[in-house]
Amino acid sequence: MISIAFTGDLCLSGVKEAPPATVTQAFCNIHKLLKPYDLAVMNLECSLSLIARPELKMNIPFDSCPPLSDLSNGVYCLANNHVKDSGPQALLQMLDFMRQNKVDTVGAAENASRAYQPLLKNIHGIQIAIVNVTDASHYAATAKEPGVARLRRRALLRQVQQLSSEVDAVIVVIHADLEFSNYPSPWRVRLSRKLAQYCKLVIHHHSHTLQGIEHYKGCVIAYSLGNFVFPVQESAYMHNRTGGVNEGMILVAGLELTSEGVKASVLHTLPTRIGRWGFLLPVSETDAQQTLRNLSCYSVVLSDTKALRQHHASLCYNEARNVMFNTWYRMRRGQFREAFSYLFWHLKTDQHRNWLRGAFSFGWW
Repeated sequence: MISIAFTGDLCLSGVKEAPPATVTQAFCNIHKLLKPYDLAVMNLECSLSLIARPELKMNIPFDSCPPLSDLSNGVYCLANNHVKDSGPQALLQMLDFMRQNKVDTVGAAENASRAYQPLLKNIHGIQIAIVNVTDASHYAATAKEPGVARLRRRALLRQVQQLSSEVDAVIVVIHADLEFSNYPSPWRVRLSRKLAQYCKLVIHHHSHTLQGIEHYKGCVIAYSLGNFVFPVQESAYMHNRTGGVNEGMILVAGLELTSEGVKASVLHTLPTRIGRWGFLLPVSETDAQQTLRNLSCYSVVLSDTKALRQHHASLCYNEARNVMFNTWYRMRRGQFREAFSYLFWHLKTDQHRNWLRGAFSFGWW
């Protein structure tokens, strides 16, 4: 059996402000948590670049970033909505920097052909394929520009179906859907259960909150593992958000090779907490048990399609109201060009079109 640790969102921008000794200790703490496992899979939700971009909160210059190989024997998933914040050239620099750090990446590359390629690994005789996609289509790789692997549902299903005949276990990591909710959208649940026909593990990110975990047809599906290392206290965007943005979960899954093929299981779940600069805090037994009880409640709702649809519809309507208000506000100030650009942005990207579909379908899509 092999053990794989999956974490919540990992943003290292706190290293720019924290004292060097604190950064070193923080990396040591992460290393100790992840070292016992055969592999760690993390969503690296920030941009790294050669030249500092102080105007971008989630940008980290190379000279401020400790070696990523110090964290763990890990895989860094890059298909998300922040990895390309510093631009296409910076993304190329980031990919080269990570290769020099001798760490594995998946979900972003120099062009579309390479961005969609799975990461193949053989661990103790079990061959696995990791696929990483996102609905941040505005950062999608093209034939000529670096970027991320865009979530295309039918193409993803075809890809994992093919991979399932070539490797022992397929793992899909998805960064999508609305933020600050403890429940996934119905479309994401349906997609995950379709993927379960061909996958052993399906792991989601982006909500910045914990969401439920389920076993479906031999596949372990985790709908969100919350924040792992993320500067929540220092982020005005995160203030007063619902859902528990200061907590996360390390999900340790096992893959065991049997006479009937590879079997997936949850070995254990480890609740985490976030402190200053986004680094890990010790978690009391009381807090850990409360998090596990909450997770159990979130998981129960996964079987209630009506509740998921109603909850998602409410979130979509709220997003629609915010867009309408912000558009009206710009027009009221005579900023017609800005209002048009703002609306165009929301129609342009899959990230926003998903909740638009949800609003028009009463939460179903």
